[in-house]
Amino acid sequence: MNGIAETGQDAISPAPGVPWRPLSAAAFAPYGRVIDIGAAAVVNEGHARRRDALLDLESRDPTARLCLAHFAVSPRPAGAGIAGLECHPFSAQAFLPLEDCAPLVVVALAREDGAVAAGTLAAFVGRHGQAIVYGPGVWHAPLTTADRPAGFLMAVWEGERERLRQARLDRPLPLPGRPGIVGAAAIASFIRSATNDRSDKTRGQEGV
Repeated sequence: MNGIAETGQDAISPAPGVPWRPLSAAAFAPYGRVIDIGAAAVVNEGHARRRDALLDLESRDPTARLCLAHFAVSPRPAGAGIAGLECHPFSAQAFLPLEDCAPLVVVALAREDGAVAAGTLAAFVGRHGQAIVYGPGVWHAPLTTADRPAGFLMAVWEGERERLRQARLDRPLPLPGRPGIVGAAAIASFIRSATNDRSDKTRGQEGV
């Protein structure tokens, strides 16, 4: 067994016009955590720069070991959409960006039987410097970005229990910038406003 299973659930029908929203810790809380990666610090006698992201990565499988992987993620081509979801029933999963980018994050909660709760589907546009932690059993689309290719460090627990479930949508969820959905200019606005808000908070903290 490869640890990958289809749910057997009929194709999920997302509600029409699922809106793309700016990614924030409060909005994402039902699905996991959003972590703002700290500013870089100079270390190793001036020969390296270090940025920290402190996180708790939950495992529900006592046989599991921590798996780290590098993902090279690219924006999807024009006309493509989100066609399916996946989840890790016994592990949280973290994605930490290695370059500035705007991740596109699509999530849904699970029903009591573990299948997708279609009415909980949500879509978010992230900003530079945000790490994402999906909770165990939370459904999510394969990660993509809105603006540029980027590398991510991925962390997940893998053991003897089922490691991945997959489900499909009955129609692709359009990406931002497609007709009738959030436009490309709005993506840039999301990133600028979130970055400005973060800078304002940092300046305020420096004055305390």
